Amino acid sequence: MAPQAPASASGMSGECPLAGSCDWLLARPGCRPGSASLPGRSPCSAKASPPRAALQPLSGLRIVEGASFVAAPSAGMALAQLGADVIRVAPQGGGSDFHRWPLSSAGDSLFWASLDKGKRSVTIDHRRAEGRELLIALATEPGRGAGIFLGNMVGRHRLTYEDLRARREDVIHVHLQGRNNGSPAVDYTINAEVGVPQMTGPQGTDRPVNHVLPA
Repeated sequence: MAPQAPASASGMSGECPLAGSCDWLLARPGCRPGSASLPGRSPCSAKASPPRAALQPLSGLRIVEGASFVAAPSAGMALAQLGADVIRVAPQGGGSDFHRWPLSSAGDSLFWASLDKGKRSVTIDHRRAEGRELLIALATEPGRGAGIFLGNMVGRHRLTYEDLRARREDVIHVHLQGRNNGSPAVDYTINAEVGVPQMTGPQGTDRPVNHVLPA
């Protein structure tokens, strides 16, 4: 099936022949979500993966990442640096961390760009039935080294291990969560809850203290 142009009305960046490969949907590294459809910009669609050394330890693995903020994207970045082909899935317009501070002079998130280096990306609205089907097909695509999903999605639209295993029995699903009940959390909420501020010195003092972590 020939590639189709991005269609904003469908809530997806394209249509994938679910029985075949979704390779033509994948954007080259560094493309912003939805940028392929913006006028005045170079096309972002490309089949080629980022260049990788053939002998990297994770070369040959394909990992689909559906995540935001720090923990899971950092894990995806580390896997990409070890040679894995990591595909970042983002909602249309970018995820919740797409405009996170600090920003460049052009208004782009340096935080977002630093955690996505070396990855490929595709824009999918997984809240729609069509987008969810496309994401499941991409995460469970047949073939050696594929069938690995890394994420921290929460809420009723998240993908579960059962959702993916129904399509591919040997799928690997890694889910990073903030709390053991499945609710989200980030470093600046967890740090306060476990007492990190109290470790840096008593309240109300202006005397220097030794930090609990080495420099």
